[in-house]
Formats: sequence, structure tokens, C-alpha cells
Amino acid sequence: MLWVRNIRRFVDTGAGLGSEAIMELETKRILLEIFKERQRKSAEAGSIPSFYKKPEEGSISSRVQRLAKYRFLKKQSELLLNADDLDAMWVCLRENCVIDDATGAEKMNYEDFCHIATVCTE
Repeated sequence: MLWVRNIRRFVDTGAGLGSEAIMELETKRILLEIFKERQRKSAEAGSIPSFYKKPEEGSISSRVQRLAKYRFLKKQSELLLNADDLDAMWVCLRENCVIDDATGAEKMNYEDFCHIATVCTE
């Protein structure tokens, strides 16, 4: 078979597709380029840009922020029940509940609950 011998001779001489050594060197060169590109990208990704800058301690913006936080927390604390109000509400709930004979659980219907809610808000 003449054509098989010609193809082998063509490949062995290094012409055409090239010899295995040349292909190996080309593969290593391409892989090295890919590796260097990935290293460069990972080095760039390591530095995350900062979008938030903390205000200086004595600046007007920090003072306004502290004042707004103080007012917000003050309003929230006014909405909370103190211990005396909570105890009074608990006593009112206990006085108006019905004890179930079978289970011994304290129960209340919706109408009684609405009545207690109006009493407690006054």
C-alpha cells in the first residue's frame, strides 16, 4: 500500500501536521498562556473595591446619624410596655378567662379578647 507509506513518511518528516515533539511544545505553550491568564485574573479579583466610606468621627453626617438612631430607639422604647403595664394586662386576661374542666386550660373567646383589648388600651 503505497498511500500508507507516503502518509507515514509525511508525518515522520515533521511536515504537514508536525511531529509529536512540536505538537507537545505547542500544547505546553498554550497551557502556559492559559495558566498565566488565570493567575492574572485571580490576582485582579483578589482586590475588592470599597464603595462605602465610613464617615469621620466629628463630621456632621456622623452626628446626624447618631441623633437619628437615638430618636428611633427612643420612639421604639416608648412603644414597649413597661413591667407594671404588662402585669396589669396579664391580671386582666387572667380575670376574664374561662377554665376548661376537661383539660384545665385557660381559654377565652374572641369577644372577651376584644373587650379586654379595649380596656387595656384605655
